[in-house]
Amino acid sequence: MDVLALVDAANAAGNVMTRLHNFLIYGNSKEGKTWLMATAIKIKQLKRIYWFDTENGIETIINMYNQGVLSREELAKVILIKIPDTRESPIAIETMLKAICTKQAVRICEAHGRVDCAECAKNKAPTIPFDYKSLTNEDAIFIDSLSQVGTSSLAAATLGKPVTYKPLLDDYGASGKYLSDLLTTIQACAYCHIFAVTHILPVTDKNERETYYPLCGTKQVSMNCAKYFGNVIFVQKQLKKHRAVSSSLANTATIAGSRLGLMLDKMDKPDLSVLLQDEGFFESGSTTEPADSTTAAPAEKPKPAFLTRK
Repeated sequence: MDVLALVDAANAAGNVMTRLHNFLIYGNSKEGKTWLMATAIKIKQLKRIYWFDTENGIETIINMYNQGVLSREELAKVILIKIPDTRESPIAIETMLKAICTKQAVRICEAHGRVDCAECAKNKAPTIPFDYKSLTNEDAIFIDSLSQVGTSSLAAATLGKPVTYKPLLDDYGASGKYLSDLLTTIQACAYCHIFAVTHILPVTDKNERETYYPLCGTKQVSMNCAKYFGNVIFVQKQLKKHRAVSSSLANTATIAGSRLGLMLDKMDKPDLSVLLQDEGFFESGSTTEPADSTTAAPAEKPKPAFLTRK
């Protein structure tokens, strides 16, 4: 493959070489992770967003809508997949693996967020169709959050054990295998854009120096999690403002960096739509014709029930 030819073609098109991107946003609780991820909803080139919600992140985007940050049209792009994940019912890892890693068309029940739920099939309850391999560069998957998915993976590996059970090496191995399958799928980013948020894992080295890693399961998996993402963003609150770091040189205590050269560090109000859209990173280059009055989707998709602002 002629790399120079690829670069010249990309530059001539005014675009980056790959049209599919993945992003990991991490930080402490209540530091603005979900808010920052949700700003990507405003990217005009994204027409449909599947939000896998394990931590009630939907409350954040409802708040953004009520504050006027997101419009009705923007929020209507979001298809919510609510997953009530618990130790006794670790649905999150199961749903993510079946929906994304197997690349089979599935139906996810609205009540439990479970793929091919027998209970909901019996009761003919509402389901959400999802076909990962049919998604395009106009689609995105939002995962909120990888930390809960990591917890879910260990719960799945120890399912049926008593609460006092101490996981064994084989249990951690199974959990790591589940997460590895998911993370390598995210790394490939083969069909659509992928955004994920997670919490932090502080790790202190032998020199008593602390480094923050994105949390995803065990310490070993967490310390390698960032390598699966092209863009890793650390968020925190400073001087009563939300700040985001996307440069590998900005803070030696954090794992951050961007293969797209994103610079959120100096933005007064971090906003992915402003940075990505204005810089042309989401110019789709798609051959898909824009929707017109005869097109059934996405205009016919029911508006979310939580749209209450006048």
